[in-house]
Amino acid sequence: MTLFFRIFDVFTWHPARIWCVSAVLGVLFLLARMAKTRYCQVQSLPLLIVSVVWLAYGFWEQKAHRARWNIRVDLLLIDPVLFFGTTTAILLSARSVFRTIQSSHGE
Repeated sequence: MTLFFRIFDVFTWHPARIWCVSAVLGVLFLLARMAKTRYCQVQSLPLLIVSVVWLAYGFWEQKAHRARWNIRVDLLLIDPVLFFGTTTAILLSARSVFRTIQSSHGE
């Protein structure tokens, strides 16, 4: 469990890094949205939701950095939610893309 939180230490008090993750997820959302115009089964909404969550987390970290919060109990909740939310969104979108590719090759 300690390793899990060490991975997320990269983002603690670094909102710019968090916003980079949000931007990457936003680009993935746009790509999925463009693919959805051709293949209606592609899911893009999970990527949008998780991108917005990362964006909000960036503002939260900015506030924490400016206020110099020392004890960060909030990270015990935020880090797992970000990890599982991001993983779930990427897997759902990727699965929909792979299913779409399989069904288009099957026709």
